[in-house]
Amino acid sequence: HWHDDIELIRILRGKMNYYINGKRILLGENDSILINARQMHYGYSEQGQDCDFICILFHPALFANNKVLLQSYVTPVLENEDLEYVYFDGSTAFGREIAGLLDNIMNLKNKADYAYEMEAVGIIHIFWSRLLLHIEALPVKDSGAVHTDLTSQKDMVSYIFRHYSEKITLADIAAAGHVCRSKCCSIFKHYLQQSPIDFLNAY
Repeated sequence: HWHDDIELIRILRGKMNYYINGKRILLGENDSILINARQMHYGYSEQGQDCDFICILFHPALFANNKVLLQSYVTPVLENEDLEYVYFDGSTAFGREIAGLLDNIMNLKNKADYAYEMEAVGIIHIFWSRLLLHIEALPVKDSGAVHTDLTSQKDMVSYIFRHYSEKITLADIAAAGHVCRSKCCSIFKHYLQQSPIDFLNAY
């Protein structure tokens, strides 16, 4: 699935495979990951083993009250097509700092003291400032035609979401992505590791 929220995952115990736009990232204990808005993603445990994790979602509108900060520090991240996700290695000092921030948010949520949300929002702002410094140090990725396939994938999945209760065919799904049927199947296999019809039936 995908959504407009920023998604943060922090592994407490075990391992999790995370697929983002067809790329697989193995997350281990104390690793964290940020999934940018509107990215096709899903996670599942490594080899069917239990995995305890924290999942935090927040909408970019959280930063919308200050237009200068939004335009300078948030929109460039959201609109960067090469910034699909950011991995935080739990074995590094920076990775541990990020994990600690996410733990703090979860602890606030669990305690649920009066107005804890205000403090949680403050921590998210601190997280975002750390993220920006980290992104500055990342190498620039090479863009390619993959974005066209990803757009087709999102269009086809959206079509299934809207029309799953009707009688739809492979040709209908392919047409929604403006591709032929064989290309439709190859895109689904690449991004979701299943056929369009299997995805439809599972949904």
